Amino acid sequence: MNDRFGFENAIPQNLRESFMWLCQDLADLVTTWDFYKDLFENKQDRDLLEKYLLFSVFIIEEALMVSITMAICRLNDPEEQQKNRNLSFEVLVKECPDIQGLDDLYKNFKNACEPFSLHRNKRFGHRDRKTILGDTDETLPNIRKKEIEEVIDLATQILNLVGSYFSEYEWCFVSSSCGGAKTLLYWFKKGLESRHLIN
Repeated sequence: MNDRFGFENAIPQNLRESFMWLCQDLADLVTTWDFYKDLFENKQDRDLLEKYLLFSVFIIEEALMVSITMAICRLNDPEEQQKNRNLSFEVLVKECPDIQGLDDLYKNFKNACEPFSLHRNKRFGHRDRKTILGDTDETLPNIRKKEIEEVIDLATQILNLVGSYFSEYEWCFVSSSCGGAKTLLYWFKKGLESRHLIN
């Protein structure tokens, strides 16, 4: 296990595994979010994708947003649901009562997760009848880039605050671009060029 990202011997044994897996969950979230941005943020690239692959774009974008939303909500899960214990920040924070500033960071994190919880409960995790059929005056808030990045930033701060309390290390959550969305776009454009559909 000690070759896994997030593993640190200096972290107490009762926290070590949880900390490691939460690091990996956040790393997966960052990778998915970076893939989404690289694929869709550039307007020219997006227009090109929608021109030739509109249905595929719809499916990919929806799948990525569901994955991002669910990943955020899993990090924000309560300690226990229906007698099942979850691996989430709530568990980690409760195990670290002596770390100054951790409770405030966690409260900010929970607040930042609220829009995502609404989408999970009413759209992705369940099909809330009133929401889907429009039988309510309440509408789901749009999820914006800055809200996703705020959650990622707060989650990174939480893990680094806990990690640095027990060790001298800081964890960096970045994704590898090798074989990612930029590579996909590159070969997509090469295919269009070979058919003389773009210059």
